[in-house]
Amino acid sequence: MKKLHLLFLLTALILLACTPDEPAITIKKIGVISDVYGWEDKGISTYGKSGADYMDNLENIQVSYYESTSPEELATHIGHALRDSCELIIAMGANAEEDLLEAALQHPYTHFMLLDHEADTLPPNLRCLVFDVEQAAFPCGYLAAAYAHLTHPETPALGWIEGRSYEKATHIKQGFMAGIAYFNTKYQKTVSSHGLSLASTEDPELSARAVDSLMTQQGNLSLIFPFTGRGNAAAYAAIATHNVAAMGMEMDCWFDYPEVQNIFLSSCVKRYDLVLSDEILAYSSGNFEGGKTTHYNLRQQKVWLAGYHHYLNLVPDSITRDLNQIITDILEGTIDPLAR
Repeated sequence: MKKLHLLFLLTALILLACTPDEPAITIKKIGVISDVYGWEDKGISTYGKSGADYMDNLENIQVSYYESTSPEELATHIGHALRDSCELIIAMGANAEEDLLEAALQHPYTHFMLLDHEADTLPPNLRCLVFDVEQAAFPCGYLAAAYAHLTHPETPALGWIEGRSYEKATHIKQGFMAGIAYFNTKYQKTVSSHGLSLASTEDPELSARAVDSLMTQQGNLSLIFPFTGRGNAAAYAAIATHNVAAMGMEMDCWFDYPEVQNIFLSSCVKRYDLVLSDEILAYSSGNFEGGKTTHYNLRQQKVWLAGYHHYLNLVPDSITRDLNQIITDILEGTIDPLAR
């Protein structure tokens, strides 16, 4: 019996010794470069980093971060990411297009992604990720028009401020104004819109003055929608002083601007965080489709209309039902947010 027990132990040890080792985990090294305003821009860099941070918790992904505070630093940080042997380098916004494209052409075996901008040239190792933000701007315009009619039924009016050099500003404006027109047609109303175009998106004071100018010209505005890039924060602060509502831009501004959060009827949202986490996860699994631009939109819920928050009890249920139907119609192609 004792010999049988020893034989059993010996057999077990042999079987354990023959068990193959688990395959080593392949680490994907990924470099993420901020836009030119650093990580705390409350926009593309802040939320792009948030999505990358989430993926950095996975054992097969290692993310290195490079913070840019000027356009001149972008090329330097791309070089640092290459030096650090990053297999995938992700840059954010239109400012990085030229430097990222040059790096992609010079380093054909490294993969590159550009978030929220479409490059003019797409080599096979470069992938662009863009947002069809007009699909969110349309229901934002509809909601804003409904709010204007509720608050000033005799002379309902809305304002908007665009930064002409802000990427996709034209599509945002077209979608927003188309949503207003759709509300007017559906309910036989006359909500008007009044706007200003700014030459620069780099001067916050310019955005603030534009708010004051709109309110001086059109004192009955119920809401102002600024999409002026870096100037949005100053515009929100100015809107708060005039006791009117605002439509936020990029993320749910109710959370990002707590000092003035009650001005936000809603926000026109681009989910940088979800897009970047999805893309990094796919890359870690060996999926990279270069040489193309991928559009993110309502179908994947990567652009969206934020919640009403402070205005929850003010927006009628009928308008919420309308918005749900509008989103369905956009998805089915019945409504084209860019149709004139």
